[in-house]
Amino acid sequence: MTVRWTIRLTDTVTEPDLVPYRMRCHRHYHWPPLRTTRNGLGRVRAALIEALGDRCQTCGRRGEVVDHDHFTGFVRGWLCKFCNHIVDDCPHPAGCPFAEYLNDPPATPLRLRHPKASDDARKPASLARIERLGYTPFT
Repeated sequence: MTVRWTIRLTDTVTEPDLVPYRMRCHRHYHWPPLRTTRNGLGRVRAALIEALGDRCQTCGRRGEVVDHDHFTGFVRGWLCKFCNHIVDDCPHPAGCPFAEYLNDPPATPLRLRHPKASDDARKPASLARIERLGYTPFT
């Protein structure tokens, strides 16, 4: 089921998925994904929705966030805000949907990098993690 409504921004009436994030009320968590491909994040968002659909890959709610691995910068999938806040903090017991999601991220075949993820390979914490892994995921 799709719900449609219009938004009045001063003198302009527009569809919600065209309202820029900076103009959205952040207390309202049911905004549709911003529909733009003008910037890198918009292009990644559009590619994810086209390939994976617009639902959260762990719970099925409406997806809102491009989830990525903060170590490598690679996009893992499309999550709702709730799941995005807890995916990295969950202890992931057997049968946990987050464990399945993290072990086999749905966006892996797309090979997308988050445009705001900096190459952290030279940071001390990343160098220590590379040392423990025995290889660098950045190559």
